[in-house]
Amino acid sequence: MRRLTIILAAVLALLAMLLPAAPAQAADTVADGGFVANTCPDVIKQNCTNPGWTKDLEPSAQNYFCRTTACTGAAFAGTGWAQLGGGLVVISTGTGSISQNLTIPAAPATLTYLLKYTPAFGTTDTLTVSIDGTAVATVPAAGAPTSYAPQTSSVSAFAGPGQHVLKFAFQCVSVGVSVCGTFDIDSVSLEAGSLPQPPTGNPACDKAKDKLAKAKAKVKRLKKNDAKPGRIKKAKAKVRKAKKAVKAAC
Repeated sequence: MRRLTIILAAVLALLAMLLPAAPAQAADTVADGGFVANTCPDVIKQNCTNPGWTKDLEPSAQNYFCRTTACTGAAFAGTGWAQLGGGLVVISTGTGSISQNLTIPAAPATLTYLLKYTPAFGTTDTLTVSIDGTAVATVPAAGAPTSYAPQTSSVSAFAGPGQHVLKFAFQCVSVGVSVCGTFDIDSVSLEAGSLPQPPTGNPACDKAKDKLAKAKAKVKRLKKNDAKPGRIKKAKAKVRKAKKAVKAAC
């Protein structure tokens, strides 16, 4: 029996070396993206807080961590959401923002959130989403959804060690006495790509995966540099070919 156990252990160890490891996905690093931890001590929305997010503390800032007991509107699901805008402005500019520090472990990385815009009259409203002060999305009133709809932004350029600042910032410009439009935000999440993996023990598989990673990186680089559609098309074809090679080798 002891000999059989030793042989079985050796076989299992050999299989672990030969079989490719399952890709390790980076965890969602957004703290309370659904705003379920919003706390409102009374019916005044300015007094609502959230432990995972920070808001602009300017007295006139239009940024709120809402619950149905304190804000007009509703969450996509549950009772908590973030709201930017909706305040009065007089021949001036209304602003407000919410932010948090997060990590973006590895590329490809995509930021996703649900957005709803309620228009007002007499103002020009804009929502800007940024990482470390660099805009990854700008949503003007004219292009904003009037019911909750998913929005996505690539944040792969910021992937790597260290923390980054994710910010949702609102601005409305008035030419008279007006009420700003309202941006409601819910279900913020980050999907990060596979983390670097140790060698699988299969050189052909490792080589094929390396070629696939380089092919994907080239597509991203071409898109970022606004390359001609023909070059991007050829690069995508190489990605498809590399995926087939990975499937065959691994």
